[in-house]
Amino acid sequence: MAQNQPEAGTVVSPSASASAAEPEPGAGESAAPQLSQLARRDPADTAAKGAVDAPLVIIEYADFRCAYCAVFTNEVLPTVLTDYVESGLVRIEWRDAPVLGATSPDAAIAAHAAGAQGLFWEYNAALFATSPTSKTNWDSEALLAIASSIPELDVKAFTDALDDPAHAQRVAREAQESTRIGVASTPTFVVGNTAVRGAQPLAVFREVIAQELAAVGH
Repeated sequence: MAQNQPEAGTVVSPSASASAAEPEPGAGESAAPQLSQLARRDPADTAAKGAVDAPLVIIEYADFRCAYCAVFTNEVLPTVLTDYVESGLVRIEWRDAPVLGATSPDAAIAAHAAGAQGLFWEYNAALFATSPTSKTNWDSEALLAIASSIPELDVKAFTDALDDPAHAQRVAREAQESTRIGVASTPTFVVGNTAVRGAQPLAVFREVIAQELAAVGH
């Protein structure tokens, strides 16, 4: 996977389906499956937010050292949550795409350790509020400081959960998935059957969400 990010201001046509992000057909398959089939809709997924049966799923492939991922989280995600997730129209599923260096997986593991307490998204928000960059070093001290900033989080349980192999296995599995489907930069989004690359403005997400909801009769 190329370890690059889109330039600020890059615009992706919301009507363009991203063939580069579609899985390659396997033996006996005549065509790649639709992007929407990447959605898991797992009610036990602590890194997902929204109704399991929401008509539309947005999948975010991201890295916790990615400045553009932080832009999306800080500037766009709050409105998406308020206007679409809380209304039951959209479900958001996070996928780890740790492409920017050695401590990217460590930050992802820490987020899932918080997720063991149902606080993945709180940790996600607290981490991205620090405006990380590809040069940010998410060492254990920094990750613990993020945990300590979340009032609801049990820091002792969080610290113990960092050693749970299930979290490292999940991060590794999702890194492989993002490589397999051709995610070449972060953030990359799969909105229904449309891929959106980069920290696009809210208006782009509104347009894509509207077209994808219309496609499923909403």
